[in-house]
Amino acid sequence: MAERRTRDLVATTLVGTLVVPYVAVVAGKEVLLADDLRAMSALALMLGGSALVMLADDQYNGAISWLTTLLSVAATTSGLLALALADTSAAELLLTVFVGLVMTIWAVQLVEHRHLRAVSGGRGVLRSG
Repeated sequence: MAERRTRDLVATTLVGTLVVPYVAVVAGKEVLLADDLRAMSALALMLGGSALVMLADDQYNGAISWLTTLLSVAATTSGLLALALADTSAAELLLTVFVGLVMTIWAVQLVEHRHLRAVSGGRGVLRSG
């Protein structure tokens, strides 16, 4: 469980590191490494993708796992489209969808991990279906 807590902390740091420059770029500010939507999309994919990897749990399955998998696919798709279409008007919306989905997955996973620790008394729990 200590490894899970460490991974959750790293994921939280990555999500925070994603949200701060995203808000600045959307507000029209220049940020180191993210001075336009293309650069911000690339940075968001790196940070958001890393956060999703840190949150991934292969030992748990069930409805939450399926939900986060579907949301992860949607997030990755919107992030890649935001990068590919960075010169269009759709890029900011796609980037917003990506960041929103990453934050949603992060929140759902943290609640799930907290719930599993509470149910198991701090020990790992393997759930089915």
